[in-house]
Amino acid sequence: MKLNVDTLDLEKKVKELKNEINNKDKQDKSDLLVALGNVYLLLSERKNTKENLINALSAFNEAEKERKNSDDMRGTIENAKGFIFFKMSFLENKNENIKESIRHYEKALKFRPKEKFPYKYATTKFNLGNAYLSLRDGREKENTLKAIKHFEDSLSIEKESKDSLELGGINNGLGLSYLTLAEISQDKEEKANFLKKSIYYFSEASQIFTPQSEPEDYALTQSNLGVCFSALAELGIEKEKNLRASIEHYKNALKIYTIDESPLDYGTLQYNLGLSYHNLGNVLAYIEKKEMLHNAEEHLKYSIEAFPPDKYPEAFARSKYNLGIVYRDAYAVEKDKDLLLKEIDCLKDALKIFKEKKNLFASATSEFYIGQAFYSMKDKENAVIHYKEAEKIVAPLNKEIANNIHRIIKEIEKL
Repeated sequence: MKLNVDTLDLEKKVKELKNEINNKDKQDKSDLLVALGNVYLLLSERKNTKENLINALSAFNEAEKERKNSDDMRGTIENAKGFIFFKMSFLENKNENIKESIRHYEKALKFRPKEKFPYKYATTKFNLGNAYLSLRDGREKENTLKAIKHFEDSLSIEKESKDSLELGGINNGLGLSYLTLAEISQDKEEKANFLKKSIYYFSEASQIFTPQSEPEDYALTQSNLGVCFSALAELGIEKEKNLRASIEHYKNALKIYTIDESPLDYGTLQYNLGLSYHNLGNVLAYIEKKEMLHNAEEHLKYSIEAFPPDKYPEAFARSKYNLGIVYRDAYAVEKDKDLLLKEIDCLKDALKIFKEKKNLFASATSEFYIGQAFYSMKDKENAVIHYKEAEKIVAPLNKEIANNIHRIIKEIEKL
């Protein structure tokens, strides 16, 4: 493994701090142990993540044993331990580690009250917001509402600070929280209100994060704005306007991500762009519709390129399926039978993976559309074969749909 200079410098710093700790009187070790813990945290972002997080936790635990620690130091230690468990949640035991993280953050607040340490209090509140937002224990709505409260408490203090990056992070957290509530909500009006709040906070964050200063945060915020505007369009709210906005934000995010450096992010954005162009085409007149469908085709092809089936089978299948549907809709406009052949090829590629993954609904839908494509080509034999497959798959899931497909089959067989 080739180590960069930063990593080598950090490893050198670990050795220096350990030597100092071993040479210091017992009563003077606390600051050094905290410094050692922080260096291990930085190292965990570069190599041996779990090992260095454990080393960091050990250093903070040793610092905690010091009898003469001030409340400020105790708050620092508990906040750091909360952060360590939060990072561990990305490696293993997600919910257990997040709950342990929350326990330490809440303990930190006892040592760093708002009146005495306002900005440190705000930092821990922000950390609590992130922890609750990430918790997935079946109480997502309750946890998200708690996250919002913590983010708002942090925001009320950080507004007075000159640290714009902190403000950007808090606004981004609030945007994600309201987007989560929108995804949970089953009520159209409530969902729309949550999405609008999410857009407000992501827009606030986008005033802070620029492609030059914080490229990854900028891209994430732009991508999330794209998701929000697309979701508003799905609710039937100003479809054309919101879909055009989603496309603009997805394109902004793509200025940062490349297929070589960030294939998942790049592929997801290309996929989302393809869907937005497809949906936009469905609300426009003939000439513009045709153009939007060609744009959708282009971006879905880019997403397929980013999702090789051996590495990302489900993402590949989704992209192939939606590309097939684009060809289906393009045929309705252009009446070019080659588009039906392309549709069939794409849907068959997706179908293989849907069946492997036992995605029954997607399998049935793909079979049905393949049947439709063959019927449009006057190939009744193949149409019936795929309609029957769709009927067989969907029968245990929805008898009404199965009966409707059965009636179609009977009508074709009469011809």
